[in-house]
Amino acid sequence: MMKDLLIPTIWVFFGGGVGSVFRFWVASFFQKNVSLQFPYGTLTVNVVGSFIIGVIMMYMAGRQPGFPFWRQLLVIGFLGGFTTFSSFSWDTISLFRNHESGAALLNIGANLVMCLVAAWLGSLSVSMFNNQ
Repeated sequence: MMKDLLIPTIWVFFGGGVGSVFRFWVASFFQKNVSLQFPYGTLTVNVVGSFIIGVIMMYMAGRQPGFPFWRQLLVIGFLGGFTTFSSFSWDTISLFRNHESGAALLNIGANLVMCLVAAWLGSLSVSMFNNQ
């Protein structure tokens, strides 16, 4: 049993490490260059990650991937390390604790709506290319 998990675990480990580094770079860039008051870095990685998962999952739907590790590497590993739901949660709690309820509610709404739309657009973009 453990032998069967070894190779997928390596792909998840590698993808998660790379995704975490990319999350750090993207979130840091947006926090530094856009706003220190609102968690735009977290919002950005959540929206981008949602778009990417929409693309990957729709592309892989109904296909036998060329390499069986793509889902483990990209979806579970990379996107698991890249997206930041726990950061989103803490950012929101921090805004509430700092009596910034409006910003907290905006953060909840923006992450929810924008990430769902991004995942939908990602999947739609693959559907459009497949129909050509």
